[in-house]
Amino acid sequence: MVVHMILEEDEGWMTPLIKYLMGSFVPKDEEEEALVRRRASKFTMVAEKLYRMGKATPMLRCFGENKTNLVLLEVHEGVCGSHIDGRALSAKLLKAGYYWPIMLQDCANFVKKCDKCQRFSDKKTRPSK
Repeated sequence: MVVHMILEEDEGWMTPLIKYLMGSFVPKDEEEEALVRRRASKFTMVAEKLYRMGKATPMLRCFGENKTNLVLLEVHEGVCGSHIDGRALSAKLLKAGYYWPIMLQDCANFVKKCDKCQRFSDKKTRPSK
């Protein structure tokens, strides 16, 4: 029942990891089992939430695809937001304690769509070669 409530919130990349850590994972074949077991060794469950354990960083809170835009918006434009570029935004998210596998790509795409960032970005004045 607890696994079902957790999975309703965040379907996607976290589902096999949560099922494996909660003990209800049923693999399709041996390859999938080995892959999930290897990946799950970097994660842990705390208070029914998935966290990634880093070597030099504290535990990072994992998010599914449906909550990443809210986190990106708050860190990029929120109270402490500074309209930084994609790479710096992903580094700031890691320092803030958040994680998802395609964070760098999502940050770059989010900054490309930000109207203020595109409107007031540094203009290249040097001619192209």
